[in-house]
Amino acid sequence: MNGRLWTADDTATLRRMAGAGYSDGEIASHLGFARETVTRRRLTLGYVASLKLGWRRRFVRDVRIAA
Repeated sequence: MNGRLWTADDTATLRRMAGAGYSDGEIASHLGFARETVTRRRLTLGYVASLKLGWRRRFVRDVRIAA
């Protein structure tokens, strides 16, 4: 295992961002993990991947992620 461990705050942020439609790459950039790490964690927790909906993504980016 490389890097840091997931905290409860990291997991909560992943849940909020995945629910808001952010991609695994965007979540990884925000949290400081590799995209593959975020994908594995999301799948382990049973969260659904973001659907790329084109026009919707403009609005999704405006959603503020509470820290």
